[in-house]
Amino acid sequence: MKRVVVGSTCTLAFAIGSVVLLKGSSPIVATNTWAAAGQLTTSRDGACSVLLNDGRILITGGMVSGGTLATSETFGPEGSSAPAAPLTNPRSNHTCSLLADGTVLVSGGRDATGPLNSAELYDPAEDTWSTVAGMTDARAGHTATTLQDGRVAVAGGDGVGGPIRSIEVFSPVTQSFKTVRQCSPRHERSMPPHYCLMVAC
Repeated sequence: MKRVVVGSTCTLAFAIGSVVLLKGSSPIVATNTWAAAGQLTTSRDGACSVLLNDGRILITGGMVSGGTLATSETFGPEGSSAPAAPLTNPRSNHTCSLLADGTVLVSGGRDATGPLNSAELYDPAEDTWSTVAGMTDARAGHTATTLQDGRVAVAGGDGVGGPIRSIEVFSPVTQSFKTVRQCSPRHERSMPPHYCLMVAC
């Protein structure tokens, strides 16, 4: 497949097994246009993706008509997909966060039994997953924001009994979560330039 060069930035979007690129600003490339970039190895909905330090994109989990997926794959800058080690737990509507050491934190989501509180770490160098201590609250459809100090704040989402009120913070040092605040079930978050987490409680 022909490689597409789109200047300094581009955004990948996944549409049930297909990948398209939203072209970034460039003096020689039209903005706000899409171009086919390749196919995933597995069709999936409700997956999460994260850019790795080596330029590949890790895509994990999701759903198909047959159920929740544990499979993972990487999508390279050259436009090709390759299988990666499977998650330890099938999950969809989860979050993926790149940590300072290059590993990836995957948290929450849901499987056939409902929302999950479990979390795991992916090591791209070894292509392996390991479990870490789970969150206090099982949640899916939540947000995960990497803070300036390297921790990851997880907020909101849907739990077993409805919307989740808590914000939990994952520490890469202790590899565990700590509840730091209870908010209204509804929340919003944004990422200003100084990388603070803003939550409307």
